[in-house]
Amino acid sequence: MGNCFDMFGGFAIFAVVKIHVFNPEHDIALASGSALFTAPRAGRMMRHDLGYLPALWASDGDVVVIDDVSIVDNCPSEVSSLFADVRFCRMSSLACIDLRDAEVEVWGWDKVVRRELLRANHDFESLVPDDEQLEYIRQISNRRFAAEMLLPRLLEIDNRLVGKAEYISDFSVFMKKMQIGPWVVKSPWSSSGRGVRFHEPPLTEQQAGWCRNVIERQGGIMIEPIYNNVGDFAMEFFSDGCGQISYLGLSVFSTSDGGYQGNLVAEESEKEEHVFRLVDKGLFHSLRNRIIDVLAETVGIRYCGVFGVDMMIVELPETGEKRIAPCVELNLRRTMGHVALALAKNKKIHVPCMMNIVYSKGKYIFNLIS
Repeated sequence: MGNCFDMFGGFAIFAVVKIHVFNPEHDIALASGSALFTAPRAGRMMRHDLGYLPALWASDGDVVVIDDVSIVDNCPSEVSSLFADVRFCRMSSLACIDLRDAEVEVWGWDKVVRRELLRANHDFESLVPDDEQLEYIRQISNRRFAAEMLLPRLLEIDNRLVGKAEYISDFSVFMKKMQIGPWVVKSPWSSSGRGVRFHEPPLTEQQAGWCRNVIERQGGIMIEPIYNNVGDFAMEFFSDGCGQISYLGLSVFSTSDGGYQGNLVAEESEKEEHVFRLVDKGLFHSLRNRIIDVLAETVGIRYCGVFGVDMMIVELPETGEKRIAPCVELNLRRTMGHVALALAKNKKIHVPCMMNIVYSKGKYIFNLIS
């Protein structure tokens, strides 16, 4: 396990390779758009309880920022045994760290996490995105970008791809659309299914009120057809910020009512076999290449970091034919798929296995299930 160097109130000054921050409230912070945003209780609890997670993909000698270093001692041994030799510290202790050779890696970049880092140590100024970069990340993370700029260009490559998504900013227009449902309704910024609703006409007063509030707070709302989902997966990538995007691997996961349930941790060949039982291998590779080509022109030159594109395998009711919905979501941040990729490379773990996050007895728990 890593070293909690400020556990007893002491402080250390040293050069570091990377400083990691797990900020799972990132998507909600993007919706706010404010550096002064305070995350809801669930987001703060997840960050507190699971702040150690970056130790699963960090390198030896890195620093992992954690709200409460005592949480590390209570982490399940089957998880902590997989940690790199990192140093855990509180955000306030970053004031004592030599940042000359440092890099920063957060779950997702937003104004809130940048403000936290700068308040801890102003020398982070040269290591964090500026306002213009953060606004770009925010706009690309809006589901509208994926619906209008990515999805149409993916659908062009093959008629075995399906998908439709519409952004509506007028509540009266939205209500007219709702009369010919059912639809999946999504807030432009949300995570883990929290901003996803399945609605059939007629909408109840409560349902309509939620949708009106989303439009008022976030400027619009997304509607998509409801498909018969028979499989979830994602492609995970890295952008170097200079126009080059590289494919990192496949994420095979499960959802329920739009919410995340868990990931398969396995060798790449096993995950591909799981997907290729349902869809054509050649189509998968063509889709991967098109994502790289399309996003190299936008994300590739403005964003440096990991990201993922969530997809579905859907079954057509008329024929039973399987097709790919190629862009359910674009996540311009680290995802649980990236966590699964990191775990699969850890020689201490026995694969295949499943990983998930559950809420039990008042806290969030990261599980590995053989």
